Amino acid sequence: MRDYKNLKQDVQLGGLGQTHQVSEETAEKIKRQRHYSNQVKEQNMKMNKNPYASTRKPQSNENTEDTPRKKALEYARNIPKPKPPPQPRGAAEKLTKRGLTEHARYLEDLDLSQLATLEMLQRRHEEEKQIVSTFKALHVA
Repeated sequence: MRDYKNLKQDVQLGGLGQTHQVSEETAEKIKRQRHYSNQVKEQNMKMNKNPYASTRKPQSNENTEDTPRKKALEYARNIPKPKPPPQPRGAAEKLTKRGLTEHARYLEDLDLSQLATLEMLQRRHEEEKQIVSTFKALHVA
């Protein structure tokens, strides 16, 4: 029984919280880590005064690198452009006779069948406009 009591006295159990006592081994390990980090920091400071100088790309005078964008732009410059379709000359003269010169630039791209339909719709619109104005005159009076 005495041996059990002596054994119990020698054992020191730790608490549930932090231990504020640091063992000598842990203290020595922390000291070596700090020493090593200081050595690495000094070497880095000596090696390179400007840390960003080595990360930059050296600028060359020649742009020999062909990026996909440059290739696409070069292709677009060299590709033959399509020729516009020929304009019917009779349709433009007919428009100027009718007094549609202000809209002529919009109508240049239309063919003859579209122009005929457009003229028919224009006449119909003018007729319906007159009819509406007569109705308004009758109902206002």
